[in-house]
Amino acid sequence: MRVLHLNSPAKVGWVLAQAQRRLGVEATVVLTHSSHWHHYYDVDLSSYDTSTLSGKYGVGRELLGLVQSCDLLHYHGAPISRGYRDLLIWAVGLGKLVFLHHHGSEVREQQYPWLASRLSRHRFVSTPDLLSWVPAAEWIPNPVLLEQLPRTAPPANERPLLVHAPTDREVKNTEAVLTAVAELRQRGIDFDFRVVENCTYHETIAELQQADIVVDWVNPRFGIYGVLSIEAMALGRPVVCTLNPGLYEKSELPVISASPAKLAGVLQRLIASPESRKRIGVAGRLFVLKHHNPDQVALRVLRAYREWA
Repeated sequence: MRVLHLNSPAKVGWVLAQAQRRLGVEATVVLTHSSHWHHYYDVDLSSYDTSTLSGKYGVGRELLGLVQSCDLLHYHGAPISRGYRDLLIWAVGLGKLVFLHHHGSEVREQQYPWLASRLSRHRFVSTPDLLSWVPAAEWIPNPVLLEQLPRTAPPANERPLLVHAPTDREVKNTEAVLTAVAELRQRGIDFDFRVVENCTYHETIAELQQADIVVDWVNPRFGIYGVLSIEAMALGRPVVCTLNPGLYEKSELPVISASPAKLAGVLQRLIASPESRKRIGVAGRLFVLKHHNPDQVALRVLRAYREWA
């Protein structure tokens, strides 16, 4: 089976493709944008200026050739009504299977495009909240590069270090994190705090390795944990997010849930308890190995492919 992954939000397409290759699948990852954020892809088309007619023609020609050479198109990201609608119509016209994989704001709180349902054989979502917005979808937990995320001993920081690494401050509610940090300072709590932004993947992982506590999504509107949370747990770091309990009630998820209003109190207790941080970090690593292992995720995706092939 020849699978073409179109784009790779949070490297999910790449991690999945590597695991699929280990299962004997011929998987290729092509990026059409944002290649500067990471170097995990096989084909880079991001240099085309698609604001020009010649750029659109160039990237379209390249993509058509790639689709012609695959058996299945695994498309990550925007709904096709606002993305590569013509490309997916070509894929279906060429007899290729189309699987859509949604990762967040491109579908959240929006009417799902009718054409996307008609053209795709199956739909995946990367977080369980998206099941409300994508019809007949399957939640596939995000896989991560475990070989690059070894569990390490807690850092020997003189003061506990809190790290927050937002790709979008509004989405992750960084303002609530800054408010909680200011409240802790007023209480006289002794700790360090770092906001990590505009870094490469490897730079971000290096910052997470230095953390004692990682604060990720603190936004009740979403109520989820994301790829950065998974990577931090894989490293053995306790993670704090605002979780919707209805999304994870059947899971042993060790992410510490805290509303924005209670975030300062939760962080204060963690800062004061190295043993709790260590225990939660160990549980997080085990959770990732069980639920976000790329080989296990790839098997689930492959089963879906075969059901529709």
